[in-house]
Amino acid sequence: MEKFKKYFFFFIIFCFLGYFWEVFYTFYRKGTLINVGTMLGPWLPIYGSGGLLIYFIYKKIKTNTLSLFFISSFMCAVIEYATSFYLEKVYGMKWWNYSHKPYNLNGRIYLEGILFFGLFAIICIKFILPILEKIYDKLKGRVLSIIIYSLFILFTVDFIYSTFNPNTNDAKKVSYNNVDFYKDEWYTLS
Repeated sequence: MEKFKKYFFFFIIFCFLGYFWEVFYTFYRKGTLINVGTMLGPWLPIYGSGGLLIYFIYKKIKTNTLSLFFISSFMCAVIEYATSFYLEKVYGMKWWNYSHKPYNLNGRIYLEGILFFGLFAIICIKFILPILEKIYDKLKGRVLSIIIYSLFILFTVDFIYSTFNPNTNDAKKVSYNNVDFYKDEWYTLS
């Protein structure tokens, strides 16, 4: 059970970091705060999954920085492509579209984004993860268990609810005078 708590702690922190990165980036580009994920809460499981996978790979291989960059870039590209494909097939909607970006693959991933994720993985493994491990070690015990299990319940309820009712409202609310506000990121398939 201790490993579950530790891994879920890392997972949820990466979910939060990804969410706040995406919200900040969207605010910077569009000038408005948008819940960009499929879920209602402030978390993006794609970032949590990617972060946890990279953590496991790094702990298993103990690779050098350059290899970590390439492995992470590849793994994040696979996760992002698969998630985009899944969301489109299940919900008939795209949450992002990189068709206008150079070196994209079916609008689901693009080279610059892949390289960014490789760089972010290095920052996470070399700088953020050691801090998270120290925080986790200091919080061990009852307080941490309450936090972890509470977040797990909230996340699970949100995940189940959002599976059947994905968050799509924000994109529809801010389509200013029928202008395609999210032409490069969100659109409903015909």
